[in-house]
Amino acid sequence: MQNSKKIWLLIGVFLLLWYGCYFVGCGLNTTTEVWFSEYTYSQENKSLTLKNIQILSSIGYVRSYSSFQEENKLFLTFYKCFWGINSSWGAKDSFTIELDPKIEEIYFWKWENATLILEKDWETWERKRG
Repeated sequence: MQNSKKIWLLIGVFLLLWYGCYFVGCGLNTTTEVWFSEYTYSQENKSLTLKNIQILSSIGYVRSYSSFQEENKLFLTFYKCFWGINSSWGAKDSFTIELDPKIEEIYFWKWENATLILEKDWETWERKRG
């Protein structure tokens, strides 16, 4: 009888660890279906704020982003929330991005391709459809 309790306990611990890894791991996945409806540019702070960020599908939320700069281009990658497919834990709908003065184009990683989203037009930014 004691051996069967130990086996069930080990199975339970294994399942909890497996589910825990899955739910935390969801937040480490990138999402490529990201869009925003508004943006503002601050010339004083040299920063761009993307507002009302959403995932185009009906499932999921954005929690964070990472960026890297290549010459005059800025590439943004967005990450899903932790705790499952449709979790909103840690979700954000706006991000403020500090811009290097050399940056003239901003790209989102979408479906394995970099898609031009915003392009600098003198001292303002012009939205591109991509």
